[in-house]
Amino acid sequence: MKAPRRFTLTDALIVQFDGLLQTLGSTQHFLPSKPAPGRSLAETVDHDERQAVADLLRVDHIDQVMSVALFRGRALSAQSDAEREQLFGLAAQGFDRIVWIRARLSELQGSASHLAPLAYVTALASGAAVERMGQGNGRRVSAAHCGASEKRLRQQLTALPTTDERSRALLKALADQQAQGAYVAADDTGWRQWSLRAGARLASTATAYLARRF
Repeated sequence: MKAPRRFTLTDALIVQFDGLLQTLGSTQHFLPSKPAPGRSLAETVDHDERQAVADLLRVDHIDQVMSVALFRGRALSAQSDAEREQLFGLAAQGFDRIVWIRARLSELQGSASHLAPLAYVTALASGAAVERMGQGNGRRVSAAHCGASEKRLRQQLTALPTTDERSRALLKALADQQAQGAYVAADDTGWRQWSLRAGARLASTATAYLARRF
């Protein structure tokens, strides 16, 4: 029986480069595994409200880019093929969310942040580093990121124009999915839980500030 082929550094670099191109390139030709929430609802945002909604979604886009990069970075340092496949699967789910957001941004005549490439590379390196540390640190960092994202998305729901049911459905679905990713660190206590959550909130706040301006 032929032994299974090992995942080499070359394989990792090829996969990561392909992921980089997919995540940061045009997504208009990609079909997500599930249709975007709110897609069937009528467009009700007027011209004056579009920019405000697009500014919110710019932040959500770069946040999902970082989430995907974290999972792919962790996959670089994964200790087993099974764990690596699971992380790539989570990254694929995040890519679906990126496609949803990019499509909505296009409808609103908005654009993604120019800082997305920098955010991707930074999160990729961070994910690889914390996963290599072991002891569940990679899982905790991803969970803290999801928790900070969920909190911001819930706040954004109150800032949306009351008539924009299409964006509301999208943001609610994003928040619910981020909540699922955040619960995995719920059993952590003490300084580690506090420090990870505080760090994730700080990173989320800084990213949101920069994404709105660049």
